[in-house]
Amino acid sequence: MRLLSRRAMPNLLIIALPDKVRYFVWLPTGTTGSVFAVTWLYPQSTLDLPDFKEVWQMEKLPNVARVSAG
Repeated sequence: MRLLSRRAMPNLLIIALPDKVRYFVWLPTGTTGSVFAVTWLYPQSTLDLPDFKEVWQMEKLPNVARVSAG
């Protein structure tokens, strides 16, 4: 599988794969906080696969986390 990665430091990472694009954004919300988001983009051909929902659930669950600074 070929992987293409591009970064716009310090807060954007784009990863292009044959069946999807995933990007990570980290944005400040003030002097003591930030927001981190992960987004997946899929072509229609990937969305049309019969097992797409199952594969997507397996991929997204380990990557979802909330971190809070006290």
